Amino acid sequence: MNSWDVAGLTANLGDHNIRTSYDVKHVERRIKRLVRHKGFDFSTLHNDVAVLTLDKPVTFTKDIRPICLPSVSAKSYSGHIATVAGWGSLRENGPQPSILQKVQIPIWTNSECARKYGRAAPGGIIESMICAGQLLRTHVVVILEVLWL
Repeated sequence: MNSWDVAGLTANLGDHNIRTSYDVKHVERRIKRLVRHKGFDFSTLHNDVAVLTLDKPVTFTKDIRPICLPSVSAKSYSGHIATVAGWGSLRENGPQPSILQKVQIPIWTNSECARKYGRAAPGGIIESMICAGQLLRTHVVVILEVLWL
């Protein structure tokens, strides 16, 4: 991604339906700078995280809140419940939803994740990941890279 690409990016904060502009009052900010993780690997998607610098400060509201990141001292989140939210596809190769999706799912150990899902993950399951999921009628798995700031 070059500086021309970044110049065209905006962040919509507090949005609910990404295909309308009238459903809730969201805040739009231009992206001033984007720093991708130095270890990002496009083929495996390992280290798929970036830090964005916005052009103006943001005031927190009931719809705009900071995210909670894990502390460095914690070793395992296995057995805890994770809240995952976003507009990602609900099934493999499925369409992107318009409405913000949110689910609470249990966190697995990485070895459990590797047994249940590992072969399907490009590059496999690595230690810097947190894996969460539920086995219902459909297989729901979320794999997140851990970011220590």
